[in-house]
Parts: sequence; structure tokens; C-alpha cells
Amino acid sequence: FEEPSYSMSHVSVIVLNINGAQVLDRCLRQLLDQTYLAYDVIVVDNGSSDDSVTVLERYMRSGLLSVIRSPFNRGCPGGRNLGLQYATGDIVAFIDNDGFAAPDWLEHAVARLEADPRVGAVASMVFFARHPLIVNGIGGALNFQGYGWDHGIQEPYEFLEPPEYVTYPMGCGMVVRRDVFDRFGPLDEVVPNYYDDVEVGL
Repeated sequence: FEEPSYSMSHVSVIVLNINGAQVLDRCLRQLLDQTYLAYDVIVVDNGSSDDSVTVLERYMRSGLLSVIRSPFNRGCPGGRNLGLQYATGDIVAFIDNDGFAAPDWLEHAVARLEADPRVGAVASMVFFARHPLIVNGIGGALNFQGYGWDHGIQEPYEFLEPPEYVTYPMGCGMVVRRDVFDRFGPLDEVVPNYYDDVEVGL
């Protein structure tokens, strides 16, 4: 009897950090405790001036992640683009330094992508850290004026009816097929914060 051989999609997780020394350790600990096995972690430090480097040096010695340091703050899309230059995964996942991933985050996101080749990105359900039963967002939509808004924001989880499809994934926690960026190019860096996730959806 031979076990079937198969290859798992490799995921590059890009962590965006600026002056996040107070939250970065928990973010990385939970990322490195994923049930999904085929992934690497890339931390983009966006010109931090706090003790973030001290936290990162501790993890770099373990060989569990790589760090890219920018001498200045490139903004969200600029930082994500810098990480994309070094990402080797078939799938790219994004999380911010104050995002604390559930252990099965990548496992569920990859399964959703692989279940339907028409899906280009997966929106994660994001909760508030201080109110873990209240939803921060679960992907978003655009109104007729072009403004983005997040589904489920400020809703208690027990009453939430999540949509199956959303216009765009929320930036912290979005999981995207790499070929999306290969086809359409890097994120637009004109707006330093917000709307990079809206661009992914569009």
C-alpha cells in the first residue's frame, strides 16, 4: 500500500510592521503555529523607530522567518509590494502586526482557494482583539460613490450572516493567488493607507 503523493500549495505570508514592538511578538508566535505546513513568513519593517528590530532579531536567529527592512515608511501598498518582491509562494497572505491569526487560518483559506479556480482571493473574518466576539470586518463592498465599507463591522458574531462572495478582501488577512499580481502588477502606491485591498478586489 502506497500513500498518494501530492504537493501542497506554498504560501508566503507577508507581515507589515511599523513600530509594532508591543504586538509583533504575539503576531509572529501565532503565525508560526499554523496547522498548514507549506508556508514561509516575510516581515516587512516599514522604517520602525521602536524596539521592533529587537523582537525581529530574536525570531531571525531561529531561522523561521525572513525580514526586509525599509529605511522609511512606504505606506501599506508600498510595504506589501516590497514583500511581494521576495515572496516565492503560489499564494500570498497578508497580515498586519496587530493581526493575530487563528491556528487554522491558512489551512481554511488555501482550501477555499483550491476548491474553486474562479476565486482569486479569500477574505478572512477579522475580530477586534479586545472584543473577540465582535466582528471588525469580513471583506468589503463599494458604494455608488466609490467608497469602500466592510461587511459585518461592529456586529456580534452570533448574529452575523456572512456573505459568500465579497467585492474585496480586508487588507489584514487577505489571501491572494500570486498570479493575480503577476497578471495585474504591483499595488498602486499613490494612497499610503487603505484601498490597497479594494484594488485587489477590483
